[in-house]
This record gives sequence, structure tokens and C-alpha cells, in this order.
Amino acid sequence: MIEQTLTFNKNNLLPELNLQESNIVIASGQESSLIGDNRLWLHGTYQILDDYAQQLAVVPLHKALVITWVSDGSSNTKNLVGDAVLFRDDEELTNARRIGFFNYDLTNWLNMYERRLYYITVSLGCCISNTIQVEVNPV
Repeated sequence: MIEQTLTFNKNNLLPELNLQESNIVIASGQESSLIGDNRLWLHGTYQILDDYAQQLAVVPLHKALVITWVSDGSSNTKNLVGDAVLFRDDEELTNARRIGFFNYDLTNWLNMYERRLYYITVSLGCCISNTIQVEVNPV
């Protein structure tokens, strides 16, 4: 089994945030350049106002990220980071906001062997991301 890959670095594939409020935004795409082969990556950015972040009582906030997918009437939800090791500096604290980035390899989590359409969201506390569609078309 291939290991799932998760990174917390900022890159040019991450979606833009509305800087006026707490929010989370996700995007996806084939990015073979990240690990050298065809992987389906989920890229995300969150910004949480520090007052609300303190109520969540989790540092860094990555630990509270939850991913959900729905496909063909079934769904699955899990903690995005699982047992990954995280550090306080995996997120930025600026202007009374906590900002974090994540890049998650969906390849081992979704069924990549049959044609299927997935709807994916990520949540962080009461902030829910946009919903993206990911279509898997095996060759």
C-alpha cells in the first residue's frame, strides 16, 4: 500500500482567501510535479480569526481539519491530518488571524480504479469550505 502524503507548505496551487473573515478554501488537480508521479492532490488554505481559534483550543488548527466526500449516495468523513506530526509553526499568526496551508494526496483515499464523481468539502470548526467536484477516470 502506498502511503498517503500530507504537507503544510504554501505553494502557488493554493486557492485565495477572503481576508475579511474566518474561512477555508479548497481546490484540486493533478499535480505530478509534487512527488514525481500521477497523484490527485487536494490543496487548501484556511484563515481563522484568533478569537475563534482560541475557542477551538487546538494548536495548530490543522489538527481540527475534517474532510468529507460524497459519491453515489455514500459518504466518508475523517480527520485530515490523522496521526501526522504537527508543529506550532505549521501555521502563520498575522493580524490576529491564524493562516494555514495543506496539500493532501487523495489517491489512496478515493477509489481510483472505477469511474466516479466525488464531492469534497473540508471543515474547521464551524467554517466549511467550498465544495469541489473530483472526477476519477481510470485509464
